[in-house]
Amino acid sequence: MNKTNIANVDFNLLKTFQVLFEERHVGRSAKRMNVSQSAMSHSLSRLRDTFNERLFERNASGIYPTHKAEELAKEIDCIIEKINKLFDEDTLDLDNLDATITIMTHDFIAMNLLTDILKKIKLAAPKVKLSIIGYEPSWPDLMDNGQIDLVIGSGLNTNRCFESHLFYEDSLVCLLDKEHPALQNWTIAEIYQHEHIKLSLLDAKVDPIDVYARNNDFSRKIGMYTKSLELQASLVVNTNLIAFLPKTLAQHAVNKSSLTMKECPFPLPKLPIKCIWHQKHNNNLKHSWLRSFFRAMP
Repeated sequence: MNKTNIANVDFNLLKTFQVLFEERHVGRSAKRMNVSQSAMSHSLSRLRDTFNERLFERNASGIYPTHKAEELAKEIDCIIEKINKLFDEDTLDLDNLDATITIMTHDFIAMNLLTDILKKIKLAAPKVKLSIIGYEPSWPDLMDNGQIDLVIGSGLNTNRCFESHLFYEDSLVCLLDKEHPALQNWTIAEIYQHEHIKLSLLDAKVDPIDVYARNNDFSRKIGMYTKSLELQASLVVNTNLIAFLPKTLAQHAVNKSSLTMKECPFPLPKLPIKCIWHQKHNNNLKHSWLRSFFRAMP
């Protein structure tokens, strides 16, 4: 077939070819496609004109495919399958879903909140490959470029290109060494007498510990900055530093080392952990299925 004639091709002929190839009979093919036998014979002639050679020959039992038709059959089946998938929004073949799904999150979220979910995804779609990567400030660009599918995190500013829903509501607690002197007099004033570890990615304008200090005439002392929340849990061991961490992370750290977890003596806002995705995936069947695993946890 001449490539320059592609604009003149009736792609309905591909379905006609598929039915003729399967039925090997003009009358049965016409009945299956709900057209007259003369219309099907006309389509058979058009197929010959489109491909510039005969695709079927007649015999006593009906028709049989030529060598050219045998060559075309698999390719046309593949094309029709792809076209059907473009318009089939109701089904997702999970058994044969062969895709790589990349999720960006903090290690403590992955360890404490995602392990069961990731296992469920693999059970539902065995051929899916999951890639779990650590948090990067450049996540909006990575999501724009299609390099990540979901971000699971908290305190992330989203613009109009991104959508989100609540995944889990955590709370901030204080994590400190079991021998920390502040434990003898656990008050707001005592907490601000000691040095804190601060997450460097969190601006002082939105950091609730900074906000409370500013609104209540306390001066916050920062003894160390880190980009990693997980690192803070290790740094408070055998020091007089205080870390303010999500409860899920703090509890994990307490279980592993000589630390103690305390409720903060002043009110702190809840810490919503959100599932974030690009709005271009709003109506994508595979992506909707993926997001369904990350609905709000109890």
